[in-house]
Amino acid sequence: MNYITLASRDRYLVSNQGSLTVTGATLSNLRGSTYDKGINLSNAGATFTMSSGTVEAENYAIYNGLSTNSNAIKITGGTIYSDSNYAIYNYAAGGVNISNGTINGSYGVYNRVGGTVTITGGTITGTSEGIHNSSTGTITLGVKDSSVSTI
Repeated sequence: MNYITLASRDRYLVSNQGSLTVTGATLSNLRGSTYDKGINLSNAGATFTMSSGTVEAENYAIYNGLSTNSNAIKITGGTIYSDSNYAIYNYAAGGVNISNGTINGSYGVYNRVGGTVTITGGTITGTSEGIHNSSTGTITLGVKDSSVSTI
């Protein structure tokens, strides 16, 4: 998706079962529902790559519910924002790779169920937790400039 604006008043803004790349697009799903998601990875091999633009949602801006792909979510730039909860929620065993960008939510990055998150750059801000990792997950903080904060 390049240089477009997409808005939804439905549960999912985009339900992705394949490969989705966002470059310069604005994707918004801020309708006020507990289950609102911006990007939903809904297949074991699904991938999402973002280099610029904005993804915002009320509850889950990016939600990996099923992808076990080691590169399920790749963020190299742009803004990811959740109004009330999770900016990036990695519920499956897939990988999240963040090398740049701005990520904001109650939880910036929430890693659960054995997922792997690698962060080598960018800014992650959480009003509750910048990064949350479950007991079976793996977080690696790399060598590039990055910032994680809880406000």
